Amino acid sequence: MNKLLIIFLFLLFACSKNETTTTPPTVVYNEFCASDARFTEVEFFNENQIDSEKDILYASAENWFSIMQDLELDIYQPNQNIDPMEKRPLVVLIHGGGFIGGNKLFLEDLCLEFSKRGFVCASIEYRLGRFELPESTQKAIYRAQQDANAALRFLANKAEEYKIDTAHVFVGGQSAGAVTALYVNYASEDEWGFINPTLESELGPLYQNGNNYTENVTILGLFNNWGSVPNLIFSTDEMIPTIAFHGALDIVVPIDTYNQLGFSLLGSRSIHNAMQSGGGCSDLTVEPQGGHGIYTNTEGLKFRASRASCFFKSVMCNQCQSVYFEHQEPPMCSM
Repeated sequence: MNKLLIIFLFLLFACSKNETTTTPPTVVYNEFCASDARFTEVEFFNENQIDSEKDILYASAENWFSIMQDLELDIYQPNQNIDPMEKRPLVVLIHGGGFIGGNKLFLEDLCLEFSKRGFVCASIEYRLGRFELPESTQKAIYRAQQDANAALRFLANKAEEYKIDTAHVFVGGQSAGAVTALYVNYASEDEWGFINPTLESELGPLYQNGNNYTENVTILGLFNNWGSVPNLIFSTDEMIPTIAFHGALDIVVPIDTYNQLGFSLLGSRSIHNAMQSGGGCSDLTVEPQGGHGIYTNTEGLKFRASRASCFFKSVMCNQCQSVYFEHQEPPMCSM
């Protein structure tokens, strides 16, 4: 009997030991909330300590001219020999240009600012081309969202290579790029069906186009620079923390609710108000005399990157708070 008891206790202990080895590792974000000045307004690294890799192929897809187009992105990150952090949060940026122009180099300086604060930053290109017609614009936005989704799958697949923490991903852009980022969060295939039910059959699936990567990415927050989203697809159930910058006098993408292409569109202030009413976390800076495109000089880029970095850190550390400013309020989250 004693021998059987000993064997039973041994097996019980052995099984318990095996179970503990399968416990998921500690969430990395505790490291992101450390007391140092990473992910704040402070330039934790200088430009010479930032590595970049350009023209990385992430997808290929048929463009507006029915020609297959290779799609590339650029990655910026602190030098891995200097920075001992095993994984870092990722910021994905999407350039503007009205869906007819622009390229990934438009956001090189902004990406550098995020990387100097400790982030991995990717600037992506996407397929361009449209007429000034509602259906043509819808197709352009749909293609851009397909490409952004493909870039996110690619980056998730290469997370180990680029030291990306896929649990802490932020997506943003300027103008058309901000519109695309908002669609990435709010527009599912079902919701696109309400906008234009023929797009999926014409242009292919929203989430499996351009490459064969299958990784899913959950976006933790949005970086909206003078963008908008249709009221039709905006849902308080899908709200995620959002930081935005917008000129009060913007006539290209108005800051409040406006009608265009047959839809009611929510500018940044309308999004902010809706998020406030719905219990979301929204940080909005309005430039009272600003038009389309604000804080775009060197100091403006540093201001937006600093404020966004502090906002992203507050999201990662479960300290997000909604605020509204009508001036450049300097962030000081490193204190």
